[in-house]
Amino acid sequence: MKKFLLMLALMLSMVFFAACGGAQEAAEVVEEAAETVAEEAAEVVEEVEEAVEEVMEEDMACEDAIGCVEVAAGDPIRIASALVISGPNESLGLDSQYGVEI
Repeated sequence: MKKFLLMLALMLSMVFFAACGGAQEAAEVVEEAAETVAEEAAEVVEEVEEAVEEVMEEDMACEDAIGCVEVAAGDPIRIASALVISGPNESLGLDSQYGVEI
């Protein structure tokens, strides 16, 4: 990332010098810098994508003692609750039920 920012600063400084004179030489340097920045950015993107894949694989590993549930894309997920919703503790159960619904 530091290389990317350094190359970007170099490219901007070359644009400044191009405005002051030596436009052809500055344009060539800017073009080379732009190519280098593009290559560096592509490498950074590739590294980030690889890191994300590794983290996803680690996070998605099922390590629970009783197992894991897999839900296919598009399948509904049902959430149930067992609460007191009548009688003397009705208000506590209803408050909890409303929280579950939210």
